[in-house]
Amino acid sequence: MAEPLFTSIRVLYHARCGIALERKHTPWTRHRCRQHVKIGVYPEYGRPLDFKGIAEFIRKGKADGSLKYREVQGGYHDAADYDRRPVHIPIARELCRVYEMNPEAFIDRQFVIPESGNGLPDILDEASFLLSYYLETQWTDGGISGGSEGTGHPFTDAYPGNAWRSNTENESVEYIMRPVSGYSCFAFAASAAQLGRVLGGLSRGKKHADRLVSAAKRAFACGIRKFPPARLSEEITVAEAAAELLHATGDVHYAGVIDRLPTIKTAKIDYLSNISLAYTFNSLPPSLPGIDRSFQGSLRKGCMDAVGWAVEAFTLKKGYIHFKHPWAPIGNGTASTAQAWWMALMWKMTGDRRYYDVLCASADVALGANPMGQVQCSGLGQRHVMHPEYLESMNDELQDYLPGIWVYGPASGKSWITGIYPPTPSVDAVPLLYSFYDVDQWPGQTEFTVSETITPAVVMFGALAPKNPRPYTAPLPDPR
Repeated sequence: MAEPLFTSIRVLYHARCGIALERKHTPWTRHRCRQHVKIGVYPEYGRPLDFKGIAEFIRKGKADGSLKYREVQGGYHDAADYDRRPVHIPIARELCRVYEMNPEAFIDRQFVIPESGNGLPDILDEASFLLSYYLETQWTDGGISGGSEGTGHPFTDAYPGNAWRSNTENESVEYIMRPVSGYSCFAFAASAAQLGRVLGGLSRGKKHADRLVSAAKRAFACGIRKFPPARLSEEITVAEAAAELLHATGDVHYAGVIDRLPTIKTAKIDYLSNISLAYTFNSLPPSLPGIDRSFQGSLRKGCMDAVGWAVEAFTLKKGYIHFKHPWAPIGNGTASTAQAWWMALMWKMTGDRRYYDVLCASADVALGANPMGQVQCSGLGQRHVMHPEYLESMNDELQDYLPGIWVYGPASGKSWITGIYPPTPSVDAVPLLYSFYDVDQWPGQTEFTVSETITPAVVMFGALAPKNPRPYTAPLPDPR
C-alpha cells in the first residue's frame, strides 16, 4: 500500500492554499494562489453570508474605506472550489489518527514536501500546514474562523463565459474570512489538541506542540462560552474535542465538561454515523482521570453491534466487498474511499480481524477489483481515471492530470453533458456500476474533495501501509 499512500497524500500537498508549488517538489507547479493570501476581514461573530452578501460586504467596505485585509496561508482547496471550508479542519485529526494507528509506517522525507528533512514525520507536517490558517487567524478571545469564502464559485475575468478556464493563478473571486462558529471552534480544538499531543512526544515537535494545545484550550473555551451545545450532534462535537483535550492535558476539567452534557449519555446515538466518537473515547489511555468507563464501553458496544450488523447484513452480501453506510452513504457515486476508511477505525478499536478483512477488500475495490476493472483515482495503476475535475490540471500545460485524485466514481449517468451530447448506449441502458464518464466537467462523477475522498484514502492505505519505509529518493513523475 506504499504507492497508493504516497500518491494519495501528495494530493493534499497540491491542494495547499497560499503557497507556490515548486519544481523540486512536483512537476505540477503553480504560483502562489492569487486571491487567497490577502483576504478581507469579516466581523468575528458576523452573520454568515452567501455569495451575494460577501460581494456586497466587499463593495461597501471598499467604497467607505472600512474593508481591512489580512495576509494568510494554510488550509486546502478542493477540486473546483477554492474556499477553505470548516469541514476541512478535522483532516488534521485523521492524519494524526492514521499516524497513531501505524506509526512505524511514517517517517520524515517520505512524501517530498517543503517540510521534508525537518526531523518530523511528513504526515504530521501536512496536518500542521492545514491547521496553520486556523491557528494564525485565531481571534484574541480564542474564536476560530470557519475558513474563507468568496463572492462565488471560481471564475476568471480572462474568460468571462467559461468558469472552467479559471485556476488559482487567474481567478477573479474575492475572499473574506468566515465568521467563528461552534463547529470551527470545537473541530479545531480536537484537531489541534491531538496534533499537539502527538508532536509533543517528538523532540523536534515540542515547541509547536505547546502552541497547538494552548490554542486548542482557548478555542474550546470560546466555543463553550459562545456556542453551548443545543442538540445531540453538537454535544458529540463538544465531547470529541473535550476527550482530545483530556488526552492532551490530563486535566480532569474536560472530563467534567463531558459529564455535564445534557443528553449524550442517555440519547439514542446513530452508531453507524458516529464511529469517530466511539474511536475517540476508546483511544484514551486507561490512566486518564475522570473517564466514565461505562460510557466508554457503551460507545464501543454500540459501534460493534451496529457496524457488525451492517457488515453482515449488507457489506458481505454484495457482489463485491466494499464498505459503505447501508442507507446514509457519504459522497456521490460509488465513493470508493469515502466510508471504507471507517473499517480502519473499527479494526484498531476492536482488534476484530473481520474489519481488517473488509478494509483490505474495500482497498482492493478502490484499486480496481470492481466491475469496471478501473482504479478509482487518477494516475495510479494501468487503468485509472484520466480526467478528474481539477481546475489546475484542466488549465495547465501538461497533458497528464495530477495523480492520486480519488473521484466520486460510477453513478447515475444523467448530467447536463448528456442532455447536450446523448451517449451511445443511452444513459439508462448502462448499469450503474459501469456508468462512469471520464469527463472533467462532470461533478457527480469526476469531482472530489479533500475531506470526502482524499483524506479517507490516506487513512485507508496508511493503516495498511508497510512498516519501516525509506526516505523517498526516486525521481518524481514525468508527466506528458
